[in-house]
Amino acid sequence: MKPFEVLGHGLLIMFFFALFYNGLVSYEPFLVLITLWVLLAKFVFRMNAGLMGRAYAGWRIVLLFYVLMVFLPLGLHATAENSQETLAFVSKYSKVLYLLPFFFMVAYLRMSIKDFNRFAMVLAYLIILISCYEIYVRFDSDFGSASNRLGELYSERGEVAWFIGSVLIGLVGAGLTEQFYGRPAKHYLLLAAVLAILILLTATRSYWLSLSIAGIVSLPFLLLLFKQTMTQKMLVSSGVVILLLGVSTFVIDNPIKSRFQQATVDFNKIVDGDLSGSVGQRIFMAQVAVDGIKQMPWQGLGEQNFLAYKERLFQEHQSDSNAFLYQQIISYQHIHNQFLMDYWMKGILGLLALLGILLSSFWIFRRGVVYSIPESFMFNLGSIAFLVSSIVFFLFGAVLTYSHGIVFFTFWLTLLVLISLRSYEENSHS
Repeated sequence: MKPFEVLGHGLLIMFFFALFYNGLVSYEPFLVLITLWVLLAKFVFRMNAGLMGRAYAGWRIVLLFYVLMVFLPLGLHATAENSQETLAFVSKYSKVLYLLPFFFMVAYLRMSIKDFNRFAMVLAYLIILISCYEIYVRFDSDFGSASNRLGELYSERGEVAWFIGSVLIGLVGAGLTEQFYGRPAKHYLLLAAVLAILILLTATRSYWLSLSIAGIVSLPFLLLLFKQTMTQKMLVSSGVVILLLGVSTFVIDNPIKSRFQQATVDFNKIVDGDLSGSVGQRIFMAQVAVDGIKQMPWQGLGEQNFLAYKERLFQEHQSDSNAFLYQQIISYQHIHNQFLMDYWMKGILGLLALLGILLSSFWIFRRGVVYSIPESFMFNLGSIAFLVSSIVFFLFGAVLTYSHGIVFFTFWLTLLVLISLRSYEENSHS
């Protein structure tokens, strides 16, 4: 690997690392460095995107449409009720404009699947090291009274679980690929196990569910691939591990079990018509969003108008018996459903843009699963698992309303798509 490429990979690693710990480490300087790197590459070296074909061009159009829709509410609601909210909106999403240099950087580096596997491994080590350091700093003095939820270390524990889970999926795919070819895979799988523990400690039930569903969707394809090499010993070992995880999670008293018990209490409240629990509040917010969508289905409300709308909504219902639920909405930055949030804030075009980038990416990964060698098969299956986990996670949180959320999702998906396209074209020409 050339020194210039080493620098590029290093910038990518530090950028994603900073994204994972938004608030702990600022990622904007790395975006600036990436831009400078691309400008240097443009004028000193040849920008070699290569081997992308029509699928690359089509996906690029979908991606551009999606990015434009991010800013759609600003254009439609230039005369927002509160100019300060408009400025805050512009500031928050301006970082998305760095997508262009990032896109060219990834295209120039032409990362292979093996490069991505090493990339995920380095990110895993960084995540583990900084998490251990933060645990030591926060809990060293008074561990007994400190919160045992790792998520308290971060401003948004749900997003952190999502970030870590994305790397975990990449590590599992790399490990299973090595296992398929008879090469040592313990290193990848051990790192993945540690990241899984960190995700459990974030106490984020929505992402636990998201990752579990992604695993269930992927399992039949994995069994199909490994049916020739799967031994009775491997099946028994896998069963024992799953059994031990189940017992330690649901039988022994622990913070994870208490989170599931809390969900049970929430569902019982919903049955009794009480929406004050965590799950009930999400249902109530979804109802409010649907009512808002009915009022402005085409244009959307405009995110910069959301704060004023929430306050006005509470004033209109402060004498109702469920006024506390409207008051609770004011404390949230978004409705806890990405699809409803995009539809409500950006109108029908905003929703179509989100669905478009998800479906077009799925089509690219599906093609890689169907028409590829085992290494590429595993990578594309992992990419589909990332999409599935993200879609389920979006049902419980509008994480793309945070700048680091939308930047991470767009950039990570771009990375996966470009690697998948390159791998497919190379396999089809070989």
